Amino acid sequence: VTEVLAEQAMALFPEALPRRFGHFEPLQGRFGQVGAAGLTAAWQEGADWDLILGGSGLPCLGGGVYSGAPSDGLPRMWHLSLAFIGDTFRDAAWRDGLRAFFTAVADRASALYAKAEVVPGLTYSGQQLFYRYKDKSEQRPYDRGRGLLGVTRRPTWWAWFGGGYLPLVAAHLDRPPAKWRVTASAAGRLAELAEGPSPAAGLGHTWFPRQIRVRPGLLGPKPARLRPAELLA
Repeated sequence: VTEVLAEQAMALFPEALPRRFGHFEPLQGRFGQVGAAGLTAAWQEGADWDLILGGSGLPCLGGGVYSGAPSDGLPRMWHLSLAFIGDTFRDAAWRDGLRAFFTAVADRASALYAKAEVVPGLTYSGQQLFYRYKDKSEQRPYDRGRGLLGVTRRPTWWAWFGGGYLPLVAAHLDRPPAKWRVTASAAGRLAELAEGPSPAAGLGHTWFPRQIRVRPGLLGPKPARLRPAELLA
């Protein structure tokens, strides 16, 4: 996935190219010196294949790529996350660029599920992100030890599905709500719930079936009742 990220960032969204990367701050790796092969080697050499990614400039703030060890007969799963300044994408040209990059990475990396989520209550100091109030954090449907647990419980601005998720969401995407925009990509389908970036509170109550959503639990999130075969031992 790191090679796909680098390739598609250079082609479609240069600000998302991980110019610096490493396992701790200050980031040790420099993409300009080692390229995509060095980026991938650094990821695979890290503990649990964790790597912090620094972006190449605004609106991308960097992110990370993570992968826990294979367990219970399942293949190693990966999770790529990037943070952006959301207001940038109120501009249609920036939004088109992000959409092209988002779907290209998901397609070429053979992802199962990808989301673009607007997280309110954050301020950017020019160097760091800060929460202004509690309980507005990003929904995390991915668990290090158990992989992808399901689709988020609350709606997100964008949701892309590929592989074994496609038959589970086909009926919903074939007859989407009036405000949704559903398009096909090379290897999946993308649902856009609003034209411009919007947090869950502004997206209404219509979402994907409960059977494929992450379930709440006393000790943390529980896997959805219905998941693709790729996620089952």
